[in-house]
Amino acid sequence: MYPKQQKELVARKAAVQLVTVTDLFPSFEAVLRRMGLDQGHMHSIYRKKVRAMALRHALSAKATAKELVIIDDASIKSPKTADLRKQLAGLGITNCLVVSGSLVEENFAMAAKNIPNLDVLPSQGANVYDILKRHTLVLTKQAVLDLEARLK
Repeated sequence: MYPKQQKELVARKAAVQLVTVTDLFPSFEAVLRRMGLDQGHMHSIYRKKVRAMALRHALSAKATAKELVIIDDASIKSPKTADLRKQLAGLGITNCLVVSGSLVEENFAMAAKNIPNLDVLPSQGANVYDILKRHTLVLTKQAVLDLEARLK
């Protein structure tokens, strides 16, 4: 970087001031202190709210685009990849994320492991990145209940 550009960059950085919540609302800092909280704690609360909002948005985007399938349960009798491929082909699914209940059935997980473009997660592991990465989202009824409780 040339010296002139470097001076301009330093000047721009000095001109930018970070504004915090306590700068805008001085009484907010006193409220936080009375509650025994600091600003870092509030940032973690905001991060959780933003994550929940993003998950709601991703789920509603899949529902709006008709890329959401709800099944009774994600189970299979034997851990055979061919059997699971047939079931998915019957539903017309080639690229999907399956979110099961609190636990993923072992046979289903073993059969799904060898299929490309198929991810299986428990309901606690559902996240925005994995939901948007796959074309179709397959939820079990238990996963729907778990996600609904998680997003309340």
